[in-house]
Amino acid sequence: MIEEKDRGAKKNVFGDELEVLRDTKTFLKREDVTIEECKDQIAKLQNSYDELLDQAKLITKVSDRLQNKINKANDELESKNIALQESLDALTKARLSRKANTITLIIVLILFLITEVILEPWIEDHPVFSNDKNDFSAIATALVAKLVIALSLRPIEKIVETRLWKRESERLKAKKKSTLEGFDESDKVISN
Repeated sequence: MIEEKDRGAKKNVFGDELEVLRDTKTFLKREDVTIEECKDQIAKLQNSYDELLDQAKLITKVSDRLQNKINKANDELESKNIALQESLDALTKARLSRKANTITLIIVLILFLITEVILEPWIEDHPVFSNDKNDFSAIATALVAKLVIALSLRPIEKIVETRLWKRESERLKAKKKSTLEGFDESDKVISN
């Protein structure tokens, strides 16, 4: 019962206006019209037009307010999306930085072990540096090798971090592309 009233209300949204229009058309078809009747009919049209204009102004005002609220909500949403993306980027960068630190530490540990196990014994046994274990040139060479490893710590970390970031960026682009392709396919299904 309520649905029938709603449908009737929807069909009769312009019921009053249609009635005024029908009356005016009927009036114009008449041939025996007096000036007073014309004035009355014009007054009715003017009143109807005034009401329609007032309604249109009100609807436009309400519509403008709603549009402004929607625009504000969209701006806030866009701002929050940007902040969220920045947070995600910072988290990703922090995660990649930790991973790069771990990899760099492993590389430096391996290099340090190589200097301790291979390079130092070779330096100590090599005839250029002398057979004396307390010889300054042998100690200095070992220290220089360890200093080079220590100084290469940051560049190695940057290289590893850059490669990890590049790999992550490519992974995100591929994921975004596959998501967009999936969206396009589902969009085609909907439109068909």
